[in-house]
Amino acid sequence: MPIDDFRHRESNAKKPDSMSRRQWLFDAIAFVGGAAAIKTLLAKNADADEHHLTKELEALINREWHGEKNINDIHFELIALHGMQKFYESRAHPEATFMSAEQIAAGGGICACCSDEGNTEFCNKEGKKMMQARSPGSGILDAIDRDDKDPFAPEFMEKKARRLLDAGVTVVTSHRLCGAAKMVFGERIQWLRENDEDQEADKIEKEGAETYGQRWANSVATLMQKIGKAEGIGYVNEIRSAHIKKLNRPDEIHVARIIYVTDDNAFDSSNKEFPKGFVEQTGGEDLSTVLRHVDILRRIGFDNEHGFGTKFSEKPSEQFVICCIANEPHRLEAIMAHARKQVSTLQPPEVRKKIRVEGFIRK
Repeated sequence: MPIDDFRHRESNAKKPDSMSRRQWLFDAIAFVGGAAAIKTLLAKNADADEHHLTKELEALINREWHGEKNINDIHFELIALHGMQKFYESRAHPEATFMSAEQIAAGGGICACCSDEGNTEFCNKEGKKMMQARSPGSGILDAIDRDDKDPFAPEFMEKKARRLLDAGVTVVTSHRLCGAAKMVFGERIQWLRENDEDQEADKIEKEGAETYGQRWANSVATLMQKIGKAEGIGYVNEIRSAHIKKLNRPDEIHVARIIYVTDDNAFDSSNKEFPKGFVEQTGGEDLSTVLRHVDILRRIGFDNEHGFGTKFSEKPSEQFVICCIANEPHRLEAIMAHARKQVSTLQPPEVRKKIRVEGFIRK
């Protein structure tokens, strides 16, 4: 599937209001399974309208939707009633929403981690929690904007390496079950086959999506070391890569009912006083790029087999929440305005009613 079809399908103003179940499923699982997985699924089940969940998976989705002791129901009811600002301020320990200066110093730098809600924290070699800079696949996803879909292209890798160095990142991570890596993996193979480079496509396919993402993180960290040594960056010896094998979510599904879009790297997604969610850092990026990532992540949550799907509704406490976080009122207004504008373009119109844009200013 051409990635432009996936990325822009919902924003196409000329498309009909009603979308077939087959077309929606094709779009919704693209991030999770990649092009190859979509083709396999549709080949096995030509009538996608007839697919069913197993009882075990349905029970898992129901259990995770409500959360332990119905904590998700409580949290999202409060957010719907009072908004994210009051929700944040009403936490028993609102200061724990962000890592303290002492925690940041003890953690010894910044870890580049995927936006996946299962990546709630990463520790340094001494076991102290590091600050996280979050982006889908720790940055690999942006390769889908390239004509050749190649994350290993020298200019792409150098741009990513320098951006991470500028941000003070010392650890670049990949993780198991990474949808971003799997998506780029599938798109790269498809591009190679379409351009008669079957030998290279076979080589990558044999490697597998998880190893592909791990190789990319290793390569970026190695390039950061090379640039750091050449330019005399003081912490170059601390730069490394890591592969995260254990996620703080079930393997079978994504459990995010919220995505945090934040200017602040100190936001701590391991804080249990907040709902577990995707995290996307703005990091000085153009907000249109950031919010494109947000919509890809939102689609994961809306998938019926890999997320909460039809459990999202127009009821305020059952809407998917885009939570913007900033340090100044004018900046919060800007991020929320961009998010609302994006939501207003989504098709079919029914999906817009199942999303709410919230936000809060760090105190």
